[in-house]
Amino acid sequence: MLYPENDYVQMHAIHFYGISEPYGFLSNFFGAPMVLDGTTWPIVEHDFQAQKFADLAKQAEIRAAPTRGKAKKGVWAPDASIRADWATTYILMRHGDDPEEAMVQAINDTRDNDTIAALVGAAVGALHGSHAIPERWNRGLLGRLGTDDDGALWWLLEETRYQWNFGPESLHL
Repeated sequence: MLYPENDYVQMHAIHFYGISEPYGFLSNFFGAPMVLDGTTWPIVEHDFQAQKFADLAKQAEIRAAPTRGKAKKGVWAPDASIRADWATTYILMRHGDDPEEAMVQAINDTRDNDTIAALVGAAVGALHGSHAIPERWNRGLLGRLGTDDDGALWWLLEETRYQWNFGPESLHL
């Protein structure tokens, strides 16, 4: 339950998880075509799955899938390059409570891993703080911005802290 403390919400919630339920016509899986921006989709689920991709050819492939199951299966095909925002959201939903696992998944299990790892890292850092980053990942970092400037990053962070009047508790370096 999303709001167990709120009886009113529970009593008046509309559930449409299955197409055979009273409000099933609101489900992504309801068997009615949908037209969006001049494009006809077999059902809402086809569009939902296709929007995970920026590639229009991939979207057309999903739109042409004969069933919702095949539309979804096409998303997880080995050649699929899912948009970074979708991949980030998926990783955070599955591993947001474990910053290390979230980062490992972002780095190892995505194609656009530099972008996705940056997004996941920012999110888990904001959610859990710098103390959640394993110490072994920080050990030996030189803080370089170029090839011969050891410590430049740490200096830049300290300058930023000073310029913006962040106290020592604001940034944990």
